[in-house]
Amino acid sequence: MPDETRVARERSGERKWRLRAPSWLWVGCAALTVAVAFPGHLGVDSSQQLEAALEHQFSAWHPPAMVAMWRVLNLAIKGPFLMLALQVVAWWLGLDLVARRVFEGFPVRRCACLLAIGLFPPCFGHILH
Repeated sequence: MPDETRVARERSGERKWRLRAPSWLWVGCAALTVAVAFPGHLGVDSSQQLEAALEHQFSAWHPPAMVAMWRVLNLAIKGPFLMLALQVVAWWLGLDLVARRVFEGFPVRRCACLLAIGLFPPCFGHILH
């Protein structure tokens, strides 16, 4: 393989790694959040939704989509853990996608934004419940 081709491939690989490395930051943040909040906390509304799902009840207070989601998640693992994991992944992935769009081409700013907003105590505390 000519030296120019090898050098071009190495540079391309380095660029891809630099652009993708911050993408994994949200995974670490999600793992940290799940570790801090394990096994999950149920508020009054959440516990009522879980009870409705277990009893197969649908009402105006608890939408059918939520009851269905609770039922499916509860089949895999009983309790609030999977709902916590689902919400945590949705939060961190969504925040990463917004930061990626806003700070396109600036991976350091994107990481700083992700950490600043995601770990901001009112936001982080809200995720835990």
